[in-house]
Amino acid sequence: DIREVELPFLPDDATEEERRGSLLHVLRELAEDGLLEADTYICSLPGDKVVTRILQMPFTDARQIDATIGFELESHLPYGLDEIVYDYQILDETEEGARIYAAAARTEDFEELLNLLQAVGIDFVDMASRPFEHHGHLRNP
Repeated sequence: DIREVELPFLPDDATEEERRGSLLHVLRELAEDGLLEADTYICSLPGDKVVTRILQMPFTDARQIDATIGFELESHLPYGLDEIVYDYQILDETEEGARIYAAAARTEDFEELLNLLQAVGIDFVDMASRPFEHHGHLRNP
């Protein structure tokens, strides 16, 4: 049974503290109503907190992709590898290599969301970036 919960809209000029407070308020209400009881939680960061790219890798070997995807992704970001969490999904493979959908977020943003969720008793979250919400997990190198 999958439930999607929309958060209340906040104006563009809302502060980060107001946004966190609103999210925590909604999560606490859901927890009190027993609506946060699940085996698995999947959550998305807001679009402005995630960078996505389609990357072309010259190989298809999973070990090579795992070993190099972070460095390839880093060249598209204003952050270093030590400041991000990331994940990827192989879209297709050809003789020329693999075409990959990659998503990255600042570790700080990721941890902030995890802390909010842990405040209402959610200890494990499968983070996702649309459109691949149910595939993969964000990884920290």
